[in-house]
Amino acid sequence: MDNNVAPGKNISTMGRYFKDAGYHTCYIGKWHLDGHDYFGTGECPPEWDADYWFDGANYLSELTEKEISLWRNGLNSVEDLQANHIDETFTWAHRISNRAVDFLQQPARAEEPFLMVVSYDEPHHPFTCPVEYLEKYADFYYELGEKAQDDLANKPEHHRLWAQAMPSPVGDDGLYHHPLYFACNDFVDDQIGRVINALTPEQRENTWVIYTSDHGEMMGAHKLISKGAAMYDDITRIPLIIRSPQGERRQVDTPVSHIDLLPTMMALANIEKPEILPGENILTVKEPRGVMVEFNRYEIEHDSFGGFIPVRCWVTDDFKLVLNLFTSDELYDRRNDPMKCIT
Repeated sequence: MDNNVAPGKNISTMGRYFKDAGYHTCYIGKWHLDGHDYFGTGECPPEWDADYWFDGANYLSELTEKEISLWRNGLNSVEDLQANHIDETFTWAHRISNRAVDFLQQPARAEEPFLMVVSYDEPHHPFTCPVEYLEKYADFYYELGEKAQDDLANKPEHHRLWAQAMPSPVGDDGLYHHPLYFACNDFVDDQIGRVINALTPEQRENTWVIYTSDHGEMMGAHKLISKGAAMYDDITRIPLIIRSPQGERRQVDTPVSHIDLLPTMMALANIEKPEILPGENILTVKEPRGVMVEFNRYEIEHDSFGGFIPVRCWVTDDFKLVLNLFTSDELYDRRNDPMKCIT
């Protein structure tokens, strides 16, 4: 999927599958699928509820030019937040949560099934959050352990180029200090909590809640920061938590992918999965499996250290194979080298 090219109208999305099945479908927040500006166009696709659509363009349209400038790169310290009187109402996350809570509280929610996607930009850069969260993490240091000592000598060349272009702030002590990042994570956790707590007792009894993310953050591990053309667990092994309305507790131990989410959701909603749709219902997977190319494919462009660098990855319980089109490939032993320091 290319963020710069909108998917064809003949392609069925999650929203289309559920809307056709009689669900009220609502998408609120970050959206990268209309083929235009990074922040979106502000226009709601037909399979979602236009009254609640709120992509980046919608958020920016509510800000003044000064506020947009501050949001992009001017709120990097406690002093910046205090000087500009920034509280939670300024943030995109808070406004997304407001709309999600309002959607859940409408009387119509008791009359028809619904699918609501709440897509937060936070804790993405620029890490905007209220000052009280930032103050909590002023003296917090995250210990990276063995990953901080990887000199990348036996890693693909583009990892070393990345490290040179975007130097890691981690020193010999292996400690990562980034109060804004950790504060913003804490803040968005609370915003997610606002939405979940808005579910009525009746809604909790028949609503599945799925929590996940699109990627992680290197945080100085392997001398790298941000995200990019690598398959380290720091950026690829992201959270996936599913809460059942019955409160059942179980764990899926085999590797899974985002591509499995839609088939899983369709199975829970008794919607027939077309053969053309890849992925599996992860709640019924009984045997260990590998997450192969067709299930876990990453093609990442990162202009800051060399442009287009395609990467593909195959993960099993025991091994991780990384195929780099332009540089050397990688093979990791996931059981004996979980930190991915030996290749």
